Amino acid sequence: MDRTEQWTAALAVFYLATLALVYVLDEPSAWLLWAVGMVVVSGAVLIAFNRSTPVEDDSAAD
Repeated sequence: MDRTEQWTAALAVFYLATLALVYVLDEPSAWLLWAVGMVVVSGAVLIAFNRSTPVEDDSAAD
């Protein structure tokens, strides 16, 4: 597995573990906080792995 696959697996485990915890608590505010937290965490991981650095093009300088 490469680095992104490892992060995806870790994110899935984290997601399921926190989902189980919120399910046991069964509080509406916990569900709301969990949902917002998962959107933030998932978005941060997506941004981190989809961020690209510009490739230097040597032909543009010619």
